[in-house]
Amino acid sequence: MHLDTLDLLIIVDTVKLQSLIPELYAVVDKLEAAAPGRKFTPAGPMVGNIGEVVAAIRFDLKLNPASTEGFDATAPDGTKVEVKTTQQERGYFALKSTCWKDVHLLALKINPADGGVRVVFNGPYDLIWENCGPMQKWNGRTITVAKCKKLQKLVPADHRLKEVGGC
Repeated sequence: MHLDTLDLLIIVDTVKLQSLIPELYAVVDKLEAAAPGRKFTPAGPMVGNIGEVVAAIRFDLKLNPASTEGFDATAPDGTKVEVKTTQQERGYFALKSTCWKDVHLLALKINPADGGVRVVFNGPYDLIWENCGPMQKWNGRTITVAKCKKLQKLVPADHRLKEVGGC
């Protein structure tokens, strides 16, 4: 495996990781019950980091330090990989304009109920970028989970990263 450190390998037990995700969402439910009218939805870096760790395990990626600009990891063959993660079935992925050239995209969807993470898109970032919505003020564009699923059908098997581990 190419994860950052041996410590990460010891800490990340894929079965444990998958079992912790539903526990996280159970705590969210309790927080929302305790504070009616307030949402405690996991988002941002937490969801992104879960996706990056899962991608590293499943695709034997070497993770960059958190919040590295441009791409999140490197595949064994040297391919730059950007990982995007959502928990919303009808959600979207926010893509930056600074990292779409010569980068591979893994778009993942977390299932809060069972902790499973499925691959929504595994292919060239530029295919997704070309099919995104208009440029936003934050210098990026968005694309829906549904559109990513449709575009995945256009990616030949030999243009996808190979899965090597479970999670």
